[in-house]
Formats: sequence, C-alpha cells, structure tokens
Amino acid sequence: MAESVRETAVAAVEESGAGAQTHGMTTPGTVVRAYTEAWLAGDIATVLDRYADDIVLHYGGANPLTGDHRGRDAAVTVLLAVQEKTQRVPTEVIDVMEANTYAAAWVREQWTVDGDGVDLMRLLTYRVADGKLAECWLFDHDQALVDRVFSS
Repeated sequence: MAESVRETAVAAVEESGAGAQTHGMTTPGTVVRAYTEAWLAGDIATVLDRYADDIVLHYGGANPLTGDHRGRDAAVTVLLAVQEKTQRVPTEVIDVMEANTYAAAWVREQWTVDGDGVDLMRLLTYRVADGKLAECWLFDHDQALVDRVFSS
C-alpha cells in the first residue's frame, strides 16, 4: 500500500513538473550544476550571471580573506584575489548534491603554490534563491595550506 501511494505521488510530481522546478525556478542542483559546468569551461560571464546581486561568500580559516564578502562586487574582488594568489584552475566536479534550497559542489582545483602544482579538494555549499546563488560557504580539505597561501 505504501509503495503504491509513493508511486502515485512521484507520478503526480513528475506530471506537474514540480520535481524539476521550485516556485517557478530551477532546482538548487540544476543551478549549481550549470554554475560548475561554466566554471570548468572557463565561462566567466555565465559564472557571474549565476550570482545573486546580494550574494554572500563565507570564507573560513584564519587569513586575510576570512569572513563574509557581501554583494557581487565583493565576491568578484575576493575571487580575483584568490586567483592572483593561486593561479587556480578548476579540474573536476566530483559531485553535486542537493536538498531543499541548498546544493553543494564537491570540486577539485589545481593551485600553484611556491611554483608547484597542488591538488586541492573543496566543498562549496550554496543557498539558492530565485534561481541564483545567494550564499556560499567554502570548506577546504587543507585549510592550513589555504591560510598559508592567502596570508602570503
């Protein structure tokens, strides 16, 4: 009985299109997947178009970039600072996970640190609102390295 109720509910959601949309916008996972595809392709215009005007980037750690960066201009400024320090190159999106209004991208980047290539895995957790990236929390697998690079 429970399985037939579940099947009926799934069919109704699929028929209505609600499984692919939330309040008339794409799902958080769809938004983040489009963002990561543009990121991998080096399509900066699309990357920036995915940011809400009032996006907030939350950088952890103990370095000059630690804290909240509010607004698209602040986000671009901090991302340019990261690029200058690391010459980072996105290399892989390992997975995108989603739930409710959030989606997380587990990614791999290649950074240049002291002239050497360093592989860094990161988890970027996004809150999506109105089809745009509204907030992002960054979690790095080697925070000590990130703090050292951003502090140099």
